[in-house]
Amino acid sequence: MGGIPRKKSRIRYTHPMQILLSIQNLLKSYGSKNLFEDLSFSVYDHQKIGIVGPNGSGKSTLLRIIQGLESPDEGKVIFRKGVKVAYAAQQADLLDLELSAYRKSLFGFSYDIDPKNLSGGQKRKYMIAKALDEEPNLLLLDEPTNHLDLEGILWLEDLLNSIQTPMLIVSHDRVFLDRVTNATLEINHRYPKGHFFVEGPYSTYLKDKEAFEISRSKRHHSLEQELKKQMEWLGRTAPARTAKSLTRIKDVKTLKAEVRDYKERHQSEGNLATFSQSESGSKKLLVLKHIYKSYQDKHLLEDFNIEIMRKERLGILGMNGSGKSTLLKILMKEILPDKGTVKWKEDLRIVYFDQMKETLPKTGMTLQEALTGHLADTVIYQDKPMHIVSWAKKFRFPSDRLNMDIAVLSGGERARAILARLMLKPADVLLLDEPTNDLDMEMIDLLTKSLQEFDGAVLVISHDRYFLNSISTSFIGLGVPKDTGYLFSDFDQWQKKLTESRKAFKQSQHGQPSPKVEKKRSTREIENQIEKTDADIKKVEEELALANPKELETLCKKHLGLKKELEELYQKWEDLLKS
Repeated sequence: MGGIPRKKSRIRYTHPMQILLSIQNLLKSYGSKNLFEDLSFSVYDHQKIGIVGPNGSGKSTLLRIIQGLESPDEGKVIFRKGVKVAYAAQQADLLDLELSAYRKSLFGFSYDIDPKNLSGGQKRKYMIAKALDEEPNLLLLDEPTNHLDLEGILWLEDLLNSIQTPMLIVSHDRVFLDRVTNATLEINHRYPKGHFFVEGPYSTYLKDKEAFEISRSKRHHSLEQELKKQMEWLGRTAPARTAKSLTRIKDVKTLKAEVRDYKERHQSEGNLATFSQSESGSKKLLVLKHIYKSYQDKHLLEDFNIEIMRKERLGILGMNGSGKSTLLKILMKEILPDKGTVKWKEDLRIVYFDQMKETLPKTGMTLQEALTGHLADTVIYQDKPMHIVSWAKKFRFPSDRLNMDIAVLSGGERARAILARLMLKPADVLLLDEPTNDLDMEMIDLLTKSLQEFDGAVLVISHDRYFLNSISTSFIGLGVPKDTGYLFSDFDQWQKKLTESRKAFKQSQHGQPSPKVEKKRSTREIENQIEKTDADIKKVEEELALANPKELETLCKKHLGLKKELEELYQKWEDLLKS
């Protein structure tokens, strides 16, 4: 269920590889903590490198150093001459970022779009569009799929696979990484050099990492056996300072250091707490019959029927606006269906995770209060007392941070704090709206295990396909014709049905195209002309670089003519968008 479907890149590289960027012996620390040290790797002009690692390992900091927004403590960042870098950060001030008319149209933005009014997902697209607008030689993307819906992620995959621009991409979305990247860099202190680099997509990285870990584990076991043997020899030998015994003592010190280093690097974070379960033994928890729900003229749920049983884990699939959050709100009794009935088990306990993290205030509360809901030194977890320090440790919070204000928490830390509060509440049903946003891969894996062990029912909205495939026993798929039903066995089955229904809808539209459709068609025609002219200009520029004196005049005239043609096309485009 948790496998990664592989989609091959459409780009083939035929030119010799060239180094665009060389990272040499980089060290970066904050206070006494080293994010990374002696970090060295190169970026070639064919590479799209996925950067992974735990939160706080320095992934985003590395991108900021490459962009020149931060300086390393030691080491060098060396670019090939003429390399232009563009950076789409996780958070940025969009107000002063003007987008070209071409890029607005390509990314589906209206001509007069105001960045201040964009949603989270639209802001991500806007930042990526702005970065591409700079026509970089190297593109830096920090969590580009965050806040995008499934359709947005699939669109972004196609976009990034269609361009040859080398990239460094920080992301926790494993399926996205596997479909877009062709190399992986993991920054993690568990490795002897603090990082692990693999040529190949994410799925190849997983195989190589597993082989590396098995090899390291075997070596560790061998070292422990050798250390035990040497210690036994020293224990049997008189403490004479012979050359042989001194050599053995030196060997033992070396072995002890290696064994200790391995154990320190492989210290387990421990298991995440599991969700608390209610004592009810009822199997049938919720029954929805003939549910209808519309907003204005849009039908979200039509004759929706489902029985939700204990031990079911349902992934909820659908594009933005298809009714995913609406369904959860109906189950939470926050809104009523237009028609139909919902039956809840008597004394049903529902625990809800909010993707907007609104269940925590922005400030005015300590981390201890956020984790527990009060200031006591203990929490009651599954009917047993647990000290707050032990409870915090389960969510990767050290004891010295318990008294800090939650205003300084990162997005991932806020998500972990909310999970800590929710896991104290006994539940029959868990409703989770984008629970993996801002969590790193290790934390997502721990959350996955916790949900798999939960004995109640789980309904999850998530854009993380790997996470959904790992936990879901089946799927509720929205946005498809009601006669196909709403239950699906896997993500691919729903996506296939969605594609078929959209194709059928388009084929059913007869008659003359509307003015809106005609305008879109005209816009696309000009877009194609712009792309062709832009490609012609680049080709002439390459010819100019190699031209002899006799060819220069002809090529210069051709170049000027194409530039003028491009300006006229852009003007036509802008006029069309304004109309």
